This record gives sequence, C-alpha cells and structure tokens, in this order.
Amino acid sequence: MRSRFPEFVLVFFFLFALSFSQDSLNIRYVGVWEPLDDFFSVTNIWDFGVCNGYLYVSGSFADIDSEGDTVVYHLVVVDVHNPEDPYVVSGYQIYPMEFYILNGFLYYFKFSSRALVIIDIRDPWGVDTACVFDELLLNPFGRNIYPFEGDGISYVVVNAYSSEFGRGYYLLDVSDPYSPELLCKFHEFKPDTEWGEDPDWHAIRYGYTAAVDYPYVYVGELKEGWGSEWDPYDDIYRHVAVWDSLFIYRYDVRDLSAEPAVYVTEGSPMIEGRVMNTMAAGGGVLLVTKETDYDMAVLVLGDTGGGLDSVGWVWPMSATRVECVVGDTFYYHAPYSVYVLQWDGASGFDTLGYYCDTEDSCRIIGGIVAEGNKIYTAGTDYRLNIFEIYPSGIESDRDNELAKESEGLLVMNDVIELKDVSVNMGLYDISGRMLFEVPGGNKRIYIGNYPSGIYFLRSVDGRFSKKVVIVH
Repeated sequence: MRSRFPEFVLVFFFLFALSFSQDSLNIRYVGVWEPLDDFFSVTNIWDFGVCNGYLYVSGSFADIDSEGDTVVYHLVVVDVHNPEDPYVVSGYQIYPMEFYILNGFLYYFKFSSRALVIIDIRDPWGVDTACVFDELLLNPFGRNIYPFEGDGISYVVVNAYSSEFGRGYYLLDVSDPYSPELLCKFHEFKPDTEWGEDPDWHAIRYGYTAAVDYPYVYVGELKEGWGSEWDPYDDIYRHVAVWDSLFIYRYDVRDLSAEPAVYVTEGSPMIEGRVMNTMAAGGGVLLVTKETDYDMAVLVLGDTGGGLDSVGWVWPMSATRVECVVGDTFYYHAPYSVYVLQWDGASGFDTLGYYCDTEDSCRIIGGIVAEGNKIYTAGTDYRLNIFEIYPSGIESDRDNELAKESEGLLVMNDVIELKDVSVNMGLYDISGRMLFEVPGGNKRIYIGNYPSGIYFLRSVDGRFSKKVVIVH
C-alpha cells in the first residue's frame, strides 16, 4: 500500500519508527555485501554507485594475485543481481574517491590534475577510460559534479575554475562521453572579503552547492557574515560565523541566457539554526536542509505560479540530507532506517516505504543509492546493505503469515477486539510510548477514554501492528 503522511505527521512518525527494534512498510532487507569475505584487508570505502545491477565501490581493497603478491584495488565491481549472493567480478587501480554514474558512464574528479575523468562502465568486466577532460580545473572540495539527462541530451554541471572565465558553475554536453563539449559558464562565484582588525574584524564568506531537476539547475549560494568574539578562557579573539542566508538561483538549461528565478531565505519564516549548504531536487521541488538546535529540517521550494517560492517546511529528521533522488522519488536514511518519499505535486509527500531496524548489524553510517526496486546503503564494517521495495499485494510468505495473525485484530467503535491472537499486544501512542499491554488470546478492550489521535496496536515481539485512530 502507499500511505499518505501529511507534513506534521512525519515529525512524529520518525520518533515512532525509532522506538521499536524493527518496523517496515513496503521495504525489506534482502542482502548484504561484505567485502571482507572477498578481500583479506579493507581499509576504506569512499563511495559507491549502482548501474545495471552492478555496484561500483571505491576504497582500498587488498587481495593476493596469482603470483602471491599483494594487489590493492581502488574500484571494485560487485554483481548484486542476486542480493542474497553478491560477488566481486572485477577490480581496478583507478582512484575515484567520489563519483557519479549516468547512462553507463562513471564521472569522477582526478585529484592530481583536477580534471574530470569519464569511465565507460557498460562492460563491468572491462571498464575503460573514455576521456580525461582538462579544459577546466574542478574544485577539489565538496561535491563538484552533477550529471543529468534531458530531451535526449546528456549534461554535466561542474564546479570549476577557468583561467579565462574564473570560478563558477559550468555546463558540459557529454552526449558523446568520449568527446565532451564545454557549453558555457552560467553562474559566477563571488569572492570572499574581509576587513578590519580585532576586535572589529569582519568577513563575508560564500559557499556553493547545486541540484538538478531537468530542465532546471538550482544553485545555492550560502552567504555567511563573520566577526570577532572574545574568548575569556584563552584570552584571545576568535573568528566565528554570526549570521547566514541562502540565495537560491534556478536556471533553465533550455535558455541559460534568461535571468534565473531567485529565492532568498533571509527574512523568510525560517526555523532558528544554521542553513546547511545541501540541496536535492526532483518532481518539480527543491529540498534545502537546515540544521537546527534539535535536528535537521527541510525547506521545500517550488514554482507557485510567480516563480520560485516556499511551499513550506516538512519533516524535522535525524538525517544529514536527502542523498539520492530518482525522478520525483527521494531516498534518505537515518542511523537505523531507510525512507522513500515521493512529492505529491502539491504540498506534501507520499511515503512509498520505510524500513527501521535498531540492531547494530543494520546500522547505516552514510550513503544511499537506488536502482529499480533496490536500495543500497553503507553500514558498519564496510558492509553494503541491500533493501528491496515491493509493491503492495506482492508479499513474502512471512508477510502472508503475519497478515493472517493480524486479521485477529479488530478495532470498532472505541473497542479493540483480539481473536485468537497468539502474542501479547501493546497500545502505543504516536511518540512510541506504550500505554498498556495485554496478553494474547480472545479479548475486548475499551479505548474510548484516550484522547483523540493516532495510536498503534502492536505485537510486543514487533512482528505486526495496526494503526488505531480515536476520534471523539
């Protein structure tokens, strides 16, 4: 099933999900690739991506070759067509610490020359360098490559420097990845400035990020004001950020000569906290992450008829940012959970699925990618976890077994009726607090004395649950 979560419910839903050891909707854990099963030493995993059922993983993987010598691979290819039995098919010495995949080609930044390198990965058993594009010097810090496709043309936006045109965002046509074409520079970066001496020292500093939802490219320009602050403990002045604002420019790739739509967070009704320079776009909206004293929050921007404007804040979340967007579907993770949301085109998100498991073996430490109905996340001990989204109506034997058990849970007219339920049941409020527990069997329980709201009747072993809505 697809469940609809209005934005205010998402706040509480996340707390509820973390209150139990395992909970899921339309997502199941199906496999894991453990690199230490294939290599005698693994010291890093830097990045990973997926293409046509193969995982491409960058890091440091040591193996013994046929001559008995140690060989270290920095890019390995893992066949994950069968998620229960993933295995390595090839390894390479190329060094893509951070990379992006589009249409069978892998794009990464080469530190030694600051060039854009394009690798042909259409044959996972024999990847090959398609091009080393060195007309620009890419920014060595942060994300700097954004490949995308539109109207049959493949593009890459890069954060780069040119001796002729300076620092900014550039657009390349990579429809032929063996011969990229530099189209234009479309956004100029502003230089940092500073003036004065302590205690009257001040500075303006800028940071940049981008996101793509064809035909639009969004550029986020984070402007920070810095000043001097006296530290009485160390008896010195320290330079600290004292304010910030985020300028968002939306460019239309079809006509980059036109003025971009602009949205400025300064002066808007924002949650107190620091703007994070991270964005994700899809389905006609842009998500902008903001750090607060409590957690993260996301500002949704879209075209409300008069240009780029605020649609509103959605969920505070314990996740650094949305890291994966496919079309209008957003994938993000928290330390023990995975969420898949789809923008409804108006004012909220449909929850396509979620998975939560607080066991340490399922802990997620960073990174999420998706292809088809599979989701991949990075876990502890260099594991790559594999999840599967399954549509409602296509259920495993275990799901059918639990469905039969849950048929014995009936809720009518403020009464919960248990029929031949074999396990103890608990009623939880939306914060995850258990209100009461009753033994399994055949029982009728009156719940009309509880306030109106959303509750969850759940087996104490965590195997199944049912939503309960009390309305007075």
